[in-house]
Amino acid sequence: MIVAAVIAGDVASGAMEFEQRSPRAQALRLRHTAMAALADYPLEVAGLRLLNHGFNTIFRVDTVDGRRFALRLNVNSRRTPANLVAEMAWLAALSEETDLWVPTPQRTIDGALTTSVHSSDLGRDLPAALFSWLPGGNLGATATVEQMGAVGRATAVLHQHAAGWRLPAGAELPAIDSVLMDVPDHFGEEHPLLTDEYRSVIAAAMAHVQRHYDTLFDGALRQPLHADLHVWNLKWYRGRLIVFDFDDSGVGVPAQDLPISAYYL
Repeated sequence: MIVAAVIAGDVASGAMEFEQRSPRAQALRLRHTAMAALADYPLEVAGLRLLNHGFNTIFRVDTVDGRRFALRLNVNSRRTPANLVAEMAWLAALSEETDLWVPTPQRTIDGALTTSVHSSDLGRDLPAALFSWLPGGNLGATATVEQMGAVGRATAVLHQHAAGWRLPAGAELPAIDSVLMDVPDHFGEEHPLLTDEYRSVIAAAMAHVQRHYDTLFDGALRQPLHADLHVWNLKWYRGRLIVFDFDDSGVGVPAQDLPISAYYL
């Protein structure tokens, strides 16, 4: 018991020390973790370049034979192992069975679609996935009517494919049928900025939205959704749309993808 408590304390202090580092220092530490994860793939790394260090950490991987990939470390993701299995399986199926341009998960030496690597800084294993490289820039705030039309068509393909696709054994996607989904509720009784009046307003709003969710899902057939189809998760390259970032995918009804896209406009 004492040993376990000491170990747990060491892990917690290590994670706290990591969080107190600058973003640049964190990324440098995670670079070593990324290299350890890449050892599970049949490639020889020539270069590693940080692309994003935020909710997840993503590196560009250049190989000796001239290929390029993207490696994602799930540093803060709430994904369960079963969620990751589902996400990768759907991406692999979309790559093989549709004409959509999506990040194709690469298989490890052992044939798996993901791997994991221990981070001594965080004191835990980090899920890792290697994807095909996606060229082009994000649609972002400059998206055109033509490009948004392509988004609508791609959304339809996603919905049609998901309607006939079945999750493999051991795979599960979270339900998108509640106000906060799997996000912790930080508007608790102890929140220092909330008066009783403010709490009642928030509680009434959340109850109102939940009633609409319940009505929407009453008797409806549910299916996998991207659930984050906004202009920063879409690229455009030589007249073609690229759909990426399936990290928020879940199970819901197709109508839910439309307001998510519209919200960011």
